[in-house]
Amino acid sequence: MGGDKTMPLMRLHSKHLFFLAPLCLLFSFESHSTSKESVKESVKESVRVLTAMSTPLQIGHPIAFLLSNEKDAKSIETKIQFPSEQRYSKWSVIFDSPLNIDTLEVETCDGTKAFSDGVELFLNYDQKRLFSDGGRKQVRFSVKMPVRSLTLGFLESQGLCLEKIALKTKVNWIRPRIFTATGNSVVADGALGTGMRTIFEAGKEKYLGDQKIQRKSGEWTLAWDNPLSVEGVRVWNGDQNPGQVFHLSDRVKEIEVRSEGVPPIRATLEDRRNSQQISFPIARSMQRMDLKSISAYPGSTPGDPQLAEVRLLAGGEIWVPIVRVSPSESIPVGESLQAAALRERGFGDVLDRELRTEEQNDIWKFRIRSDGTFFARIFVDHARVARTWAVAGSWRITESAFVEDAKKSPKGVSLTFVGTKTVSSEILDSLPCTTRCNDVQEDRSPAIMSSSKEISVLETVELQRRGKSSFLIRNRTEDDKRSMEFTDLKLRIHSLYD
Repeated sequence: MGGDKTMPLMRLHSKHLFFLAPLCLLFSFESHSTSKESVKESVKESVRVLTAMSTPLQIGHPIAFLLSNEKDAKSIETKIQFPSEQRYSKWSVIFDSPLNIDTLEVETCDGTKAFSDGVELFLNYDQKRLFSDGGRKQVRFSVKMPVRSLTLGFLESQGLCLEKIALKTKVNWIRPRIFTATGNSVVADGALGTGMRTIFEAGKEKYLGDQKIQRKSGEWTLAWDNPLSVEGVRVWNGDQNPGQVFHLSDRVKEIEVRSEGVPPIRATLEDRRNSQQISFPIARSMQRMDLKSISAYPGSTPGDPQLAEVRLLAGGEIWVPIVRVSPSESIPVGESLQAAALRERGFGDVLDRELRTEEQNDIWKFRIRSDGTFFARIFVDHARVARTWAVAGSWRITESAFVEDAKKSPKGVSLTFVGTKTVSSEILDSLPCTTRCNDVQEDRSPAIMSSSKEISVLETVELQRRGKSSFLIRNRTEDDKRSMEFTDLKLRIHSLYD
């Protein structure tokens, strides 16, 4: 959008010209071919970015970061700044077809410190992991393979600022179109991309910077400054995180799309993950769109249907809404309400850090992130039988607090972990999705898919404080029902720099 005062209306795309009935609605679902021939053809053509995402940011947007080398992006903030206390930050991008990448370079901002520790690069979710030492301003990876997704993990780089990313490839790759959204209940928060978590969590309020706003359950508004000739919308239904959270969330069944001066359109969404497309019979010039859930597929939060993301289709392009928010040290852009609640209960120091067991026999690692996701890894060696597995998913507070001392101060909280466990000796802290999480992963080839069995995880634990940087995680689930096999774990905040 840049700083233009006006914008010409986008032309009606040819694939919609044959729909003439004024209230007729085309409702379609996208699919991706997995044949070798189709993959070869897609690589020859332009490769489009499906989405980009990150852990919470203080400044910037993960998709705008892809425009850091674009000449026409001067009016857009393309740098991304992670919060000053955040460590183990992540940034990811997903392509709609394989992109053959030769090298990848990522660089920190001018005048800021270099990468404190190492940088991980995960290719095709967890197919391949590359590692680069830190201590310098720029890191470079030799990729030399086609990828559908990549994830950069920044270890121990507190308050990291990223200037640009450079992908060396012989194939043209298309960045998404972005526009600035406004309004008091917009369906974009400038933090995460498709499939990572819901735009609005259960409850009636969310944060934009340091501003707490109210919203109506099941109603969303998207507004922008310059008119677009909109041909339809693309939506992701429910909570798209891995594991059972999709079915635990209320998913929209019948949805109504409204815009000024034209009759409303109703469509029925399928009860499934991945994107679904609502195409209008004719393109509509608009600067505002209102969406309302008419009915829902019930989950565990009755009356609070959720959408993961909404994007516009205009002029044959996919338009991603970006919300400009004021930077706030107290509430990073994209921090979940669950993380804010955990901070209020005095456990904010466990967020965006790594907790490790104090004993050396069993090695446990937990990374509880403020975007509502988590990663855990275990290595157990009992009776010369070693077991190693990893868990990725989302977390939430299930009880307010355990009151156990005379001052009535909270000594612990109850957390529920929901996700999937993969039996593997590898580090799998890549995208917080599994093979069932979003569009691209459903058509992963056997070479990309992990050969290990994935097990659903739904575990409630007690997190208690034992000291300034020591904690106890207690699992009271019955032995035969546990998805993560432990009772009590003594954990300590681990850092090379504390």
